[in-house]
Amino acid sequence: VVADAYFKGLVKTDIREIYPYMLREVILQMPQKYDSIGYIPARPDQTGEYCWDNWVLAQVAKELNNDEDSNYLMKRSNYWLNTWDTSLLFIRARAADGTWLDFPDDPAVNREKYTYEGSKWHWRWNVLHDIPSLINAFGGEGRFVKELEYFFENDLYTAGNQIDLQTPFLFNIAVAPWRTQKWVRKILTEPVVQKYGTHDFFSEPIFDRVYKPTPDGYLEEMDDDYGCMAAWFNMSSIGLYQLCPGYPVYQITAPIFNKVTISPDRSGDPGKRFILKTLNLSKENIYIQSAILNGKPFNKTSITHDEIVNGGKLVFKMGNKPNKDWGIN
Repeated sequence: VVADAYFKGLVKTDIREIYPYMLREVILQMPQKYDSIGYIPARPDQTGEYCWDNWVLAQVAKELNNDEDSNYLMKRSNYWLNTWDTSLLFIRARAADGTWLDFPDDPAVNREKYTYEGSKWHWRWNVLHDIPSLINAFGGEGRFVKELEYFFENDLYTAGNQIDLQTPFLFNIAVAPWRTQKWVRKILTEPVVQKYGTHDFFSEPIFDRVYKPTPDGYLEEMDDDYGCMAAWFNMSSIGLYQLCPGYPVYQITAPIFNKVTISPDRSGDPGKRFILKTLNLSKENIYIQSAILNGKPFNKTSITHDEIVNGGKLVFKMGNKPNKDWGIN
């Protein structure tokens, strides 16, 4: 959180004063005693999460020209690879001596052995800081997209917890952005099947809206820690989602509104406003056909924080069929 605020220009204190405490926190989470084996024994979930923290802090160290720390933290950010079982294509727990520990016959089983509050399917995508390397671990984009689409088609996604919030946006990185547009829209606006509560399966699968305009507001057992799920809805609904906090870049999908105005400059300077506009948007027209950013063709699936806060206008032309050529460059 601190690193993300720093890279967005929101930290007023000298980052050099804060950095030692950030470093201490990272080492506290994944102690240096694990450096010799390169993972946390029996906890592939924690290993992946703390790899992300190390990667983010490495970017801060690089900004401070601290090459020694940056290189060390970057090395630690790759420890998740030591929990990746290439025969299964899943993260898997290992003992301290390197032995692989037991793995369920059905990875969809939501038992909290080695992975907290989620199945092996949920934790499979837990490499927020290096999705390209995760895609390579699957053997390439084709297998990655196939497995990710299976994940959604078979109702394995858990919308009620934080573990796999990023997954609908991973299609963007795997050169299939129309699939991101399809699944994000569905999760935002349509009833979906949900099998999982916070710690286990529901007694019966639920078919309902995840986000509801009713007093209960959310799916049953929704885990809205610190407003996390509310933030997911708000960001996704305007078509911008930061895949990796600590890296100030937003993934793009189709907004569910005709027009969104973002005013990052609290002074109200209209020149700093960023506008997202959709043309021909409807219940059927959910796919981006083309886009124009500040009057020029735009064929990317991401945009930087600086581009947004500097102001501008991003216009999407929508249609009812995927344009599989948009956003793949």
